[in-house]
Amino acid sequence: GTNQKNPCSVNGVTYQDGETFAPDCSQVCTCQNGFYGCSSRCPHELTKPSEDTCPEPKLMKVKDECCRQWTCQKIDTTHAPPTTTLAYPPWRRGEANGPCPQGSDWTPCSITCGTGVSVRTIVDPVSCATAQEQRLCLLRPCEEKFERETCTATVKLKEKRRILYQDCISVKTYRLRFCDTCRKRKCCFPKRTRHRKIEFQCSQGKREVFNFMWIKKCRCAKKCYGEVENPGKRRKERERNKRRRQESLKRRERERSKKRRERARNKKRRERERNKKKREKARDEKRRDKERADKRGRRCKNNTQ
Repeated sequence: GTNQKNPCSVNGVTYQDGETFAPDCSQVCTCQNGFYGCSSRCPHELTKPSEDTCPEPKLMKVKDECCRQWTCQKIDTTHAPPTTTLAYPPWRRGEANGPCPQGSDWTPCSITCGTGVSVRTIVDPVSCATAQEQRLCLLRPCEEKFERETCTATVKLKEKRRILYQDCISVKTYRLRFCDTCRKRKCCFPKRTRHRKIEFQCSQGKREVFNFMWIKKCRCAKKCYGEVENPGKRRKERERNKRRRQESLKRRERERSKKRRERARNKKRRERERNKKKREKARDEKRRDKERADKRGRRCKNNTQ
């Protein structure tokens, strides 16, 4: 009939009118009367970061992710404290894919309060080219106390608020989680985080999309944030604790063996003493029987005389 819609043929595959399909992981398409339109699943690829906050932006493929990520070839550290070292962590442990080196983990946040920066090194698995990727991080607001009945490492805001970074402010409001400082003589820092993309409204009417470290759970330790993040230190500490536990187990086992041997010796000694007493008792009984027999014999002899 005249109302029949035409199907779409894409890469040898036929899709009916109104059917939705995905030719690859980065886009989704819909067939409409023989023609099809597609929308990107990676809209951030079309929004180039500002040169002010991300010098020389470049789209780079990230392992195990479909969408490419914007990376900055040079990191602007003018807004970080002078004592902050951004390129902190060592290379990841493990076997690299081919001759390429492996990327690094995220560094600790550049500042302990307010919005700072965290970076990591990523590697192109094809060309082995390396680049630094950055994200914003917010451990806790500065000069703000959280009123709560109990002290916990993780605190969640009761109301939504916007995120501030330099001359930018987030377009939406968020109910964030922070790492509190109520624990005495301990430092609290993120234990579990996830990666989010947040859109910011910047000066001169620019819109920027920044990577953001979203805190899910915090932990507190005697060592401050960054010190416990060194995997080499953690591994050595675990090995040292393992050796200590093994030595303690061996020492306790030696003490238990010594006690078992001592109990066995004491048992044998008591057994010997009991047997000795039994033998002495038997000899005494035999001697008394002999003496009684001798007395009876002398008495009978006297009576016969």
